[in-house]
Order: sequence, then structure tokens, then C-alpha cells
Amino acid sequence: MAEKKKKVSVYLDSETLDEVEKEAQDQERSISYVISKMVEEQLRNKEEEEKSDGDN
Repeated sequence: MAEKKKKVSVYLDSETLDEVEKEAQDQERSISYVISKMVEEQLRNKEEEEKSDGDN
């Protein structure tokens, strides 16, 4: 089943935006793609961290 996607607006300071734009250009991807992958990675990391904390 395909994942539902929703449009989200984000506000970034100029330094962060510059970094995201550079990353998007390096990967030949859109800014929205890079931001979505960053968010997904952070959520996975948080989930893994919570699992490992629960194991202790």
C-alpha cells in the first residue's frame, strides 16, 4: 500500500537552508526530498534509541 503524503511547510534559518540546498545539489535531488529523508532518518534514530533504552 502506498504511503500517504501531506504537504508541510518549514522555516529554516539561512545557514541551515544553505546546507540543505548544498546537500540537495550534491545529491541531485530536490530540497523537499532531502528534508523528508533527514526527518525520516531522525525518526528512525529516535525509534532505535527508544528500543535500546527499553532493553536496559
